[in-house]
Amino acid sequence: MGNTFDERAATWDENPRRIKLIENVWEVLEQQLDFNAIQTVLDYGCGTGLLGYKMAERVNQITFCDTSKPMLEQVEKKRKFYGYENVKTLCSDFTKDVLPKEKYNLILSMLVLHHVKDIQKIIASFSQLLNPSGLFCWIDLDEEDGSFHLHDGSIPHHGFGKTNLENLMLHHHLEMVFYTNELRILKEIEGELKEFPLFVMIAEKLTI
Repeated sequence: MGNTFDERAATWDENPRRIKLIENVWEVLEQQLDFNAIQTVLDYGCGTGLLGYKMAERVNQITFCDTSKPMLEQVEKKRKFYGYENVKTLCSDFTKDVLPKEKYNLILSMLVLHHVKDIQKIIASFSQLLNPSGLFCWIDLDEEDGSFHLHDGSIPHHGFGKTNLENLMLHHHLEMVFYTNELRILKEIEGELKEFPLFVMIAEKLTI
């Protein structure tokens, strides 16, 4: 979510490893989510919408949110090409900007939040935006040694461990109802492909 993502937006979907990873994540989500109970979705840090568009035909409305306008332009191109009338885009940073008025049954975020320094604020925002019993689906790096973003000291989180996730969720009135870290993401590090564990977590908004 930044200038480097702006520059890569036009060719983002051309990475076959990225496409394969999306397919693997979608297989997990499709088994775990009841789309009959999901009317509205927010895909935060959506990129070009690769994952969110998997569920566009299964829900009443999906909002694709990112801080990168070029990424959102790619989302818009897909919306026009496929003729989706239930797709909205939003350029926003929930740690800085006013939150939308809408409430959501599902908030989705993939490989975004390890870039967000104020993780408490972003999770608090998601909790606020969820309907009672709404779901927060977080896909991100499991704890790693920092080599995923080698030589980039600006990354605030080198993944997230399960215990920390559970505590973070409960602090914001969310309860983890599903977790797996069996998926893997491949990334080229100094000329060699390295494998990193990826978690898929689903948490439910508690009724207070």
